[in-house]
Amino acid sequence: RAGGTIDLFRIVITNVSSENNDDDEEDEEEEVQTTLKLLKRVETRSTLRSLTAIRISGSKKDVILVGADGGCLSLLAFDTATPVNNKNSDASVTYKIIHCPSFGKSGKEGE
Repeated sequence: RAGGTIDLFRIVITNVSSENNDDDEEDEEEEVQTTLKLLKRVETRSTLRSLTAIRISGSKKDVILVGADGGCLSLLAFDTATPVNNKNSDASVTYKIIHCPSFGKSGKEGE
């Protein structure tokens, strides 16, 4: 498929307890299990050249700065909203394009 994607993952750390029954002793060992959970996938319709997280001065949240081959430098903000009714369900993730100016014709012309 043409273009790229930006995948936003959450690191999920869970403690899994396992019981070990040797010589009538009940030992519980906790094993830490780390997984990645996909929260949001954003189609970009261009080839990404650079990606970094920055914090705008005076802000409390990080944003993602994305450079693409089409001559665009974009700022993306992701927001997670936890459902009020069911606290055990997954949070929904939305994104917003804060700024997306073009700078030049195309980044591929010089290649």
